[in-house]
Amino acid sequence: MLEASRRGQRRRSICGRDAGQGSNLVIDSAALYRESRERIAAFVRSTTEEQRAVVVPGCPEWTVSDTVAHLAGGAVDIVAGYSVATISTDEHTANQVKQRRGRSLEEVLAEWESVAEGVERIIAAQTLPIELVSDVLSHEADIRGALGAGRPPKAAWMAALNLGRPRLTKRLGHLGELTIIDGEDCITVGSGKPATIVEVDLYDFWRSALGRRSRKQMTAWKWSGDFEPYLQEIPVLGPTQMALSEPP
Repeated sequence: MLEASRRGQRRRSICGRDAGQGSNLVIDSAALYRESRERIAAFVRSTTEEQRAVVVPGCPEWTVSDTVAHLAGGAVDIVAGYSVATISTDEHTANQVKQRRGRSLEEVLAEWESVAEGVERIIAAQTLPIELVSDVLSHEADIRGALGAGRPPKAAWMAALNLGRPRLTKRLGHLGELTIIDGEDCITVGSGKPATIVEVDLYDFWRSALGRRSRKQMTAWKWSGDFEPYLQEIPVLGPTQMALSEPP
């Protein structure tokens, strides 16, 4: 009891403010998708053929060009009426990439742009799961990380983290209360006992939730409480086998 009280006091003293700004946070998901697509297009256009052929560690079977092909293919499929569940299967994503091999980068980007407005309308109508928005931001980070080009803008990945927060709470809530602390910012997921605290860069936590950090990397975070159950539950598809990072 005393230890739990101390953890609560420590959480309140360290956690200066909710990084999600509580219930007042409003996220324009369609704009988040559009801006990420535009950043990806501008960035990959600036790369060389050699860079486009670099394997993306976060998607080890794909190159940079393949990853863009997947994003374009996913957008085309969404507008065509496929569900996110269908287009997210390994077989379907492999076909998205295969169908676009042999096309130029400009052709693939033009195809993506041609359906982007339709995707944004569907997102704005809230008839798509947030995974689609998370997917494009995640792959933006994958591509930039593969080429040593830093991270997406903080405002973008923080919005993506908060957009996925309700699902994260649903996934982790049975484990008790988890408070993620990054300097003066924090996010609390779940409630009740046990109460667990982890001090980690919120960017790394966001990437881990999308399966882009290894179990060893997550274990190395500064934990207080029983963290073992979280190592498998935080990543939606499980942790990556290799250590990944995208320095600022």
